[in-house]
Amino acid sequence: YAYKEEKDGAITYKIYQPYSAFKWISNHNKTVHQGYTQLPDSGDLMLITKSLKDVMSLCDVAKIPSVGIQNETVLVKTSVVDEYKDRFKKVICLFDNDSAGISLSFRYKHKYDLPFITIPYKYGCKDFSDLVKKYGADKSKEILKQLC
Repeated sequence: YAYKEEKDGAITYKIYQPYSAFKWISNHNKTVHQGYTQLPDSGDLMLITKSLKDVMSLCDVAKIPSVGIQNETVLVKTSVVDEYKDRFKKVICLFDNDSAGISLSFRYKHKYDLPFITIPYKYGCKDFSDLVKKYGADKSKEILKQLC
């Protein structure tokens, strides 16, 4: 499966190979936000998350525009966060509820003044796509709505 992104006129790909030792290969760099080209021009809510699978789940199940950063060590350029804030009334971070994700959430809160949410531990899921897998679309959407 190949996922195409375009940024500044350059096309890059992230390829999923479920039966390979190397499940994901990519020529994205850290400035490419997964799902960026699918964002609407504006809206009420947008989420910044950390993976393509979460972007896909959020867009498909919850109908919430989202972008995924390349990994949990990446800080987005301030100009890009400003763009997101200009385009959307509310921008929220939703990273994993593990130590790396929570640490990154606080970094985004401090640097960009972005609020964050995490999937509550009681559900036994670290991210939104896991929540959908375990609880189904309707329940996951309901949980997310309460968090936002």
